[in-house]
Amino acid sequence: MWRGDAGRALLAAVPWVLIGFVVLVIGGALWLVVASSNAAERNREDARISVARTMNQTNTALREAIADGDLSEADVALVRTTQDLRSVRREADRVVITTSVEGSGSGWFGSGSGTQCVEYEIALPITAETVVRQREVDSCPSRPGR
Repeated sequence: MWRGDAGRALLAAVPWVLIGFVVLVIGGALWLVVASSNAAERNREDARISVARTMNQTNTALREAIADGDLSEADVALVRTTQDLRSVRREADRVVITTSVEGSGSGWFGSGSGTQCVEYEIALPITAETVVRQREVDSCPSRPGR
C-alpha cells in the first residue's frame, strides 16, 4: 500500500500522534476537575460576600429608618423586602428582628449559594444615637404563619 520511506515515516508517526492525543485528553480532563473545584470554592466565597453585603445594607437601612426616633411597622417591612423575615420580637428594652439572608455566586462551572440567619437588635428607647447590632445565629425560627 505505502511504498518507500514516506510510508515507513507515516507508520512511525501514527503511534506518536495517538499518544499525543491521549495525553491531551487526560490533561484536559485533569484541568477540568481542578478548575471546577476552584470555581466551586470561589462560588461559595462569592455567596458569603453576597450575604455579608445584604446584612450590611439592611443594617444601614434600619439605622436610617430609626433616625426619626421610632421603629414603625413600615420600617420592619423594609427588612422584609430585602430578606426573608422570620420573626420580630418586641421586648421592654429592645426589638430583635430575625431574618434569613441568602447569597449566591456563579461562574463558568455552575453556581453556589449560602444562607445565613441574622438577628438585628435595636435597643430601646430609640434615639439619634441608637445603633443596630447585627449578629449571625446558627438557626432561624420558622417563618410566621407556617
